[in-house]
Amino acid sequence: MEQNDPVLSADEVILFASNDRIQLKDESSVKYGKDGQPELDDLAVKKVTEHKKEEVVNDINQIVVPKGRKADIIFSDGTKMYVNASSRVIYPALFKNDRREIVVEGEVYLDVKKDPSRPFIVKTKDFEVKVLGTQFNICSYRKNNDVRASLIEGSLQIYFTGKENESIILSPNEQISIKNGTIKVDTISHHDYFLWKEGIYSFKDELLVDILNKLQLYYDVRIIIRNPSINQEKYTGKFRQRDSIDDILRMLQKIHKFKIQKDEENNIITLS
Repeated sequence: MEQNDPVLSADEVILFASNDRIQLKDESSVKYGKDGQPELDDLAVKKVTEHKKEEVVNDINQIVVPKGRKADIIFSDGTKMYVNASSRVIYPALFKNDRREIVVEGEVYLDVKKDPSRPFIVKTKDFEVKVLGTQFNICSYRKNNDVRASLIEGSLQIYFTGKENESIILSPNEQISIKNGTIKVDTISHHDYFLWKEGIYSFKDELLVDILNKLQLYYDVRIIIRNPSINQEKYTGKFRQRDSIDDILRMLQKIHKFKIQKDEENNIITLS
């Protein structure tokens, strides 16, 4: 592993722990010990050590997962978190005695270790989720106005930003979405969607415009539609996270014809 190299790739997973910035291999599984230290073994590629700071009792860590990448973490309490592409999570190396709290920007899937004495709290820009032990998915990208929490098992209590006295409790197989300020609770219709944590993106009867919005997030590219009529086409399929956006668009193009133009210099793809 290279140390004290000031250049870390923005295209790779970066872990901020204590005074270190560590570039990790793709699809890394980071496990935290009972002492709050990450067990990296052979996961680290490069490490940059900042100037020594005073030791803090409860160090705040952060993982940043760029486009086309994913990672997962096992926290010191045994909770497992999968982190999707273009996502960032802030969390303490060791959780407090009365609660376990993380901040999410992007998408994560959590399998929370049950601990009645310490609720697990997930904070996003639009809402806060409180659980004791459960499996659920949170999607809250900064650039996306469609925010969603999906419950697979257990129970979720949702508090909304600015309305802390109001909450909604979800039951298994339910999800809540906030889009353009409208709140909706419905049944999860496509469980294969959560295969993203295994490196597979799945969609079912999904509008092309919604698929393209996700591709823009996952691959950090701008997609312009010159022919609005193709936005209303629906698609069902799966693709691997490792597939390039060119491969995915060519696959979609075989179902409904459209033209693809690329502007590499400005990172723009135009469909017509």
